[in-house]
Amino acid sequence: RPVVIDQINTPANERGPVFSRDGKYLFFSSDREGGKGGDDLYVARWNGVQWTGVEPLGDTVNTEASEYGPGVSADGMYLYFSSVRDGSGKEDILVAKRKLESDETEAAQNSKDSNSIVNDGSESGDAVASDGEKGKAGKRNKNNKRKGNKSLPEIAAKVTVFEPHALPPVPIYEQAQLVDHLNSGADDLQPALTARGDHVFLASDRDRQETEEGEKGFAVYFSRVVEGKVMAPEKVDLYIDEGNATDPAVRMDGFDLLFCFCRQGCIRAYYF
Repeated sequence: RPVVIDQINTPANERGPVFSRDGKYLFFSSDREGGKGGDDLYVARWNGVQWTGVEPLGDTVNTEASEYGPGVSADGMYLYFSSVRDGSGKEDILVAKRKLESDETEAAQNSKDSNSIVNDGSESGDAVASDGEKGKAGKRNKNNKRKGNKSLPEIAAKVTVFEPHALPPVPIYEQAQLVDHLNSGADDLQPALTARGDHVFLASDRDRQETEEGEKGFAVYFSRVVEGKVMAPEKVDLYIDEGNATDPAVRMDGFDLLFCFCRQGCIRAYYF
């Protein structure tokens, strides 16, 4: 059952979460108060216990326009996202290169309200024995009972304690640039990268058309990355005759493509 992440969510809208491959960062968009305008991109950091330390990505990424749909390269050095920048109302894909970690500011102190989490629900890291003693497993007799309390069986359990660690630094990016190889004269958005970083998937309505079955709007495309260069996108044949296919996502093994499909006002998730 899904659990609300209170450390990230606000009364505003949070959407489009995506992890960095090393599991240290969770990127998402939000239209919360204090942003540059519309939706901005934010990052939460993992402290070993919970997601915390939420920060905006800064002026090189966020603008008065809306930024959303983040996608991170496998090496964590490139952040892809969608935005409307030229005043035309057309959505484009941009990329920002991460600066070296030595150039990044160190994160603030660990959240003071981050508590140790113990697998038995207690706040202590001591093992709890059958007689209520802490930190003492006791000796066993031949009947597998603890000496000094022969009426009770030995039920002491090992308790694992998870302690929060220092937050990774807030990633800092160079000025975001348009990705000309991915963009067209139509709307191009929601980039998603494979774990190996050799393919970029996106949604676009560059081939929007009317058919006998109805209007074909957004479709899913993919672009190969060859020697660091992003090639021109190719359409993925999803065997869909009408409607919109959006929000592409790729499983970590790279073999399954997930996407949303909308037809006649109904939105459903599919995998291919």
